[in-house]
Amino acid sequence: MSIKQKFLSKYTLVLVLVLLFGVILSQTIRYPEYSNVKEFKILGVENGTVLASALIEVANPNWFSYSGRDLHCEMYYKDRLMAIGESDENFRFRKKSTSTIQMSTSFFMDSLKDELRTFLFKDSIEIELRISGRFSFLRIPVKKSMRSKICLSDLTKALFTSMMGKEGFKLTKMQLKELSPLSSSFDVGFKFTNRTNMELTLEKVDFSIYADSQDNKSVSDWSFVVNEVIQSGNSKQIEGQVKVDNVKSAISGIIKVFSGSLTYYMNGNASVKIDNRLLLIPINQSFEIDLKTREIIIK
Repeated sequence: MSIKQKFLSKYTLVLVLVLLFGVILSQTIRYPEYSNVKEFKILGVENGTVLASALIEVANPNWFSYSGRDLHCEMYYKDRLMAIGESDENFRFRKKSTSTIQMSTSFFMDSLKDELRTFLFKDSIEIELRISGRFSFLRIPVKKSMRSKICLSDLTKALFTSMMGKEGFKLTKMQLKELSPLSSSFDVGFKFTNRTNMELTLEKVDFSIYADSQDNKSVSDWSFVVNEVIQSGNSKQIEGQVKVDNVKSAISGIIKVFSGSLTYYMNGNASVKIDNRLLLIPINQSFEIDLKTREIIIK
């Protein structure tokens, strides 16, 4: 046998051994296991989308550690896409352990609006998750489908708030009725519109008025009992009178006083019930008074 033939034989043997080792190694490598949605936290509602932070548990059953990135998650309820989650961070998955990954998640409320009544009377729902990601030892995307349960408490509140929107409850009237050095009286009016797809009972409206945007000290508190059933798509005008403490207002908004105007901030809730389940609609509005002309601008 020539030297060239010996070299080729050894090269072939090494190549076969490498391939055999690769086959054996591939049989022992296990894909990452997306095991659970540990929790998710509602961060807010923006343009009909509920923004949330979700924690996904990923298990590495292998005898070695590896890194991962570009995690993408789609959540389905009754075969409808309800949310998408993304994470662009790089993660390190330690061998034979479970890691928790935080994902920025967007829930699409339009796909869930018909489920409000169902959600009101359930603690949790089962959803399907379709998750993909890239992992260092494979260099290719890994996709998995799994089922998990999520708690409905915060999601139901966010769904209701999203359905009602800014037009659900808004300040429509603010007129100065009486003015004295110690206090000011205003006639106020609100328009409540039931923007859900079911009837509800508007029980009461509670809010406080502040002369500073940080809501440090209220200058007026208002509570109005309604207790009226409002059908889907119908509206109710609520009117009353509010008295503001001018001394507290001047102290809290002293800079505004010198500028010739005062800005007031209203914060509170409208309390409603759907099938005896209590829900709150946030009230966050403001109005400005020109101290010279007494003109009021609702913002």
